[in-house]
Amino acid sequence: MGRRQNAELLDSDVEAMLEDLAAFGYSQEQIDKARADMQTAPIAPSAFDVHPDNVFAVRLFLAMQSQWHWVALSTWSTAQIRAMGLKYEVLDLTARLEGLGEIGTDDFRRIRIMEAEAMHAWSEVRT
Repeated sequence: MGRRQNAELLDSDVEAMLEDLAAFGYSQEQIDKARADMQTAPIAPSAFDVHPDNVFAVRLFLAMQSQWHWVALSTWSTAQIRAMGLKYEVLDLTARLEGLGEIGTDDFRRIRIMEAEAMHAWSEVRT
């Protein structure tokens, strides 16, 4: 896919995300800030280098992309959906079914670091 097509998809994704923020009660100021942040963010490369020590953890983290605990929080005026963390109970199963093998202590620590960074990035979008 060419860079132009990639940018067009990105624009439609940005608009969809901004609509979601509005639907969950974010203020116009917060939405405008998110729009500005997304417009100045670099386009993510389609490929990236991973240090050999991190390959297992990155592959498993990516395989776990649909295995997050989500919680809906609401008041009379706003509603939010927040990630609470990965479902650790399916880590072993996911690793096995993806053909990655057994999870080591260091791999688990690396996954927890990526999980914390993802949750931090999501929290920055909310503020």
